[in-house]
Amino acid sequence: MIYLLNEPSLQIQLVVGEGITAAELLPSFGTLLRDLEAEVRIAAASNVQKFCAALPIVDREEAIQKYILPAVKELASDQNPHVRKALSSVVMGLAPILGNEQSTQHLLPIYLTLLKDETAEVRLRIISSFDKVLHAFQRFSMLFCHSLMKIGTTRIPYGHKPLMLCKGIVHCQTQSGRTGTVLLESHKTDMVLEGKSPAALQKLLDQALVLKRWLNAWRICDFTKNKEHWRKYAFAAMQNADVELGELIVDSNFFGKLKQAIRVLKQTDEVAMVWALEEVQFIEERNLLAGHLSLIMEQFDIAETHFLRSSRPKEALDMRRDLMHWDKALQLANRLAPEEIPYISKEYAQQLEFM
Repeated sequence: MIYLLNEPSLQIQLVVGEGITAAELLPSFGTLLRDLEAEVRIAAASNVQKFCAALPIVDREEAIQKYILPAVKELASDQNPHVRKALSSVVMGLAPILGNEQSTQHLLPIYLTLLKDETAEVRLRIISSFDKVLHAFQRFSMLFCHSLMKIGTTRIPYGHKPLMLCKGIVHCQTQSGRTGTVLLESHKTDMVLEGKSPAALQKLLDQALVLKRWLNAWRICDFTKNKEHWRKYAFAAMQNADVELGELIVDSNFFGKLKQAIRVLKQTDEVAMVWALEEVQFIEERNLLAGHLSLIMEQFDIAETHFLRSSRPKEALDMRRDLMHWDKALQLANRLAPEEIPYISKEYAQQLEFM
């Protein structure tokens, strides 16, 4: 039985095909993860990542959630430390398979449970697998266009193993087994503004905006009275509230951030932008609002994508027409409003006459 849980089990999956694997082997493997014999649970736990990776891609996440994850959650608290050690070596390998959302919901609690395990080897093994977690989150960010940016580098003292990051403080395990803390260089704040050069103030503003410390950023802009600083603040507030590299992000502070952007822009001469934001701030449809905000920030391709996903796709055509992007306007008209093609062609021809 234990032998079959090693490499030959993967060969069986290939031989019997996806249908039998999903219908027969998957429930059986879930049962083996709960076997009464510790040796069987150890062997099954050691191969959980390989087994899941070989499952048919279609409905793989749903199958793992139904058959594998409930058993894995039980193994994380198994009385046998060897079972927990076997699991801690491979469990985070499921993160690239499940993706960001499912990893956060299902794997993160397991990770935290093993991280606090009473057995030191279990803790060390789960810490060493953290690169797999980062890979999953980075992969999700690249696929779904959330921004993932580097904001600084901090050297961790020798012998310190990072355990957790919270509000810029890295909690580490030292060589003695105790915990220590390290403050990230990027999170060290200096709010004494008097006597600083413009370059230093610019650096402080950039740091405050990238860390989303809005109150600090406001104080810096109010101190410098620089319209370009206010404009930078406003765009950062809009991006944080709504559109970040093309993906709409709405949180509980959504409308507050948008109103904050309007308030900041009132400190500048951007009257037209203030009016534009005030006109769209109460739009409730996510894609439609994202399209308008992308348009305001001159991210036209992103705006078109969101408009086409909204209940008013013709907004994308109107935008391209107003911008005199005639080629794209004609393509959109062919899909959305064929009756507009003659009028757009006429406007296009009139523009060509003046060239």
